Amino acid sequence: MFRDQIEANKLVQRALYARWDAHPAERPTERPDLAKEVRPALDRITTGLLAALRDTERARTAPACGPRLATAAGWSAYTHRLDAPHLEGMGRALPSVCAGPR
Repeated sequence: MFRDQIEANKLVQRALYARWDAHPAERPTERPDLAKEVRPALDRITTGLLAALRDTERARTAPACGPRLATAAGWSAYTHRLDAPHLEGMGRALPSVCAGPR
């Protein structure tokens, strides 16, 4: 699953860089501080993701996981108004969420 998350991130990053190359005015003007902002945020996300994986193991191995995940993904895409690169990233990140029994 983490491999899928990493690959999804790469898709979004590449699309954003391509967008910014094509439309330089859309490029962010400030960079967040890696040590003070980005890494702490990533640490929080990773901790939350690991807890969610632990807490949802039963749901992720259930036969209804796929349809429920598709519904949740659709709702999330709609409510967050995801653009094409982020939709593609989400599509790349989700296939391994539902896992067969271990």
